[in-house]
Amino acid sequence: MSVADTTGVVILSALLKRLADGRAVEIAEFAAEEGFARATAFMVSRRLREHGFIVADPERGLALGPGLCQFAWAPFGLAELCGPAEAVMRWLLDQVEGAVSLSADGTELVALGNARRGVGDPSTTLELEQAIRSPAGVRRATLKLSLPRAQNASPAFAQRALVRAALTLEGYIRDPVPTDASVRDRRAPDDASPAGGASAGRKRAARRR
Repeated sequence: MSVADTTGVVILSALLKRLADGRAVEIAEFAAEEGFARATAFMVSRRLREHGFIVADPERGLALGPGLCQFAWAPFGLAELCGPAEAVMRWLLDQVEGAVSLSADGTELVALGNARRGVGDPSTTLELEQAIRSPAGVRRATLKLSLPRAQNASPAFAQRALVRAALTLEGYIRDPVPTDASVRDRRAPDDASPAGGASAGRKRAARRR
């Protein structure tokens, strides 16, 4: 690896750490603070933008892009939900006042809404949740809606909106395509079936003759 490549990796690491704090970054200011050459820092940021890992905001600078979100959600098999999830969750919050979160395997992936303070307190909030399943019926994530009990929307209306949101997200989920090896593992050998066993028996008898 060349010196330029090594420098690029260092800039990449520092830039992503800065963006992970949730703050937008102005690339010239970032280069000056970290002691990087501006030209190299701009080159790295341009390549990251080209791949969707960061996005440019004319007013705020650079911010994390959907490409990195997909990386973060990929271990849960939900990379395809990264973009649509926030849009669907915001639609849900347009229907009912409260807070909504999406989690998988016990990890909260994203949370939106203005009622986070009371979440978990049954005296002030009503908790609703809906499973998000793959086409094969496997539970992949959970969409949870927390409603202030003082709000006007009925629980039945909120539940219908939650189910609709979950079904919309399910439309983006795909089951993994089986590899050649997994297909071979699932395929039964000839001797495992009655017909195959009989055929194999005839072949062995013919060899003995």
